[in-house]
Amino acid sequence: MLPETGGVIEMVSPLPGFPSCRRFVLMAAPDIAPFARLQGLDGDKPSFLTLPPQAVVSTYHQTLS
Repeated sequence: MLPETGGVIEMVSPLPGFPSCRRFVLMAAPDIAPFARLQGLDGDKPSFLTLPPQAVVSTYHQTLS
């Protein structure tokens, strides 16, 4: 698996249950597409399986401000 472009994602607040992990990278691999892995860089280095919302709801759209 290789990190996607964009570098380190730093959470303002930790994810529930993972107080010591705030930095993550998104890892992608063709053999698990469209899934990706959100890999923690701190503490116990937790890993989460992720999925783009459009893979579930094709009309999903998020506006960031």
